[in-house]
Amino acid sequence: MRAFADTNVTVYAYSDDGEKTAQAIRILEGDVAISTQVVNETVSVLTCKHGFSLGDAHQVATQLLIACERELTEIVAYYCEHASAKVAERFLAEFTRAARLIELS
Repeated sequence: MRAFADTNVTVYAYSDDGEKTAQAIRILEGDVAISTQVVNETVSVLTCKHGFSLGDAHQVATQLLIACERELTEIVAYYCEHASAKVAERFLAEFTRAARLIELS
């Protein structure tokens, strides 16, 4: 069963918090979905609260966006097949906007 990983999971995966970090990594290696909002929140928390440089946070965001892209591809394919193309375009626009924000930071 696919689970949704929220910001807490992604932040712990890139923290140095022993067992919580190990558990978060295991979760992210499984069949999980993350949103572009989680990517943006993760960058914010890592830079503001965990002292990550923007460059390091950008690398984390890139890794997470790759996971989002896989998820996005499935969502767009579903909506193209089962719903309106307008909804699929909205998901694609959200992903593209988040990717641009990460590149600008």
